[in-house]
This record gives sequence, structure tokens and C-alpha cells, in this order.
Amino acid sequence: MAAVLEYVVAEIIEVSSDVADEHKKHALTPRHVQIAIRNDEELSKLFANCTINLGGSAQHIDKRLLPKKQ
Repeated sequence: MAAVLEYVVAEIIEVSSDVADEHKKHALTPRHVQIAIRNDEELSKLFANCTINLGGSAQHIDKRLLPKKQ
């Protein structure tokens, strides 16, 4: 069980650090963790019913609201 938890935490930290690098930040914040989890398909399924404190909400714009490409 400890090995599984270690793997999941390592995966979350790795993906979160990539998000922080994209935003040119040196420290991980709950927002980076939230974005990383919601953008990863497997992690998103695993944490579907979890709330991350101070993580904000995932940005989503319905495709019907975007301007149509011509």
C-alpha cells in the first residue's frame, strides 16, 4: 500500500511541477495540483470526488459558446 501511495504522490508532483514550469513559478501551489489532476485522464478519474482546498475550479468553456471557424 505504501508503494502505491508513493507512486501516486510522485506522479502528482511530477505533473504539478510541469504545470508550475509552464506558469513560470518556482513553488507548487494547490492551483497547480488542481490543474495537473484535472488535465490528466487517469488522475482525474481517481480524484473525481475529491476537493482540493484553494485549488479553484477547472476552466471549461463549452464548445458551443466559442466562435465558429470559417
